[in-house]
Amino acid sequence: MRELAEEVALSVPMDGPRHVWHQQVVSSAYARGWDGAVFDYFLVKCDALSLPSTSNDRLLRDEGITEFRWWTIDQLHDASGSGLLRPHHLAALLSDLLTESAESYPIAI
Repeated sequence: MRELAEEVALSVPMDGPRHVWHQQVVSSAYARGWDGAVFDYFLVKCDALSLPSTSNDRLLRDEGITEFRWWTIDQLHDASGSGLLRPHHLAALLSDLLTESAESYPIAI
């Protein structure tokens, strides 16, 4: 929840987000100096969200964030395989999540 507050100024109660995906990458080639990475993805429902016009640019740069952008499902599908998305099959995962019951989540991806 800290990252949502820092990166997009969204304050979310701790019981609000639903854990939907868990990803573990074990490979010394994944990130220099590390044995891999663990990613957890959460579904956060909100009415609307306006991205902040100002933020901590240095913090965002340190996190590797260069731009904020909203994507439609169709745009995500179009970008599949382009290397822009992580996880690579984000469009399919998100499509499934939005059409299925979230009761079967979290799932390992």
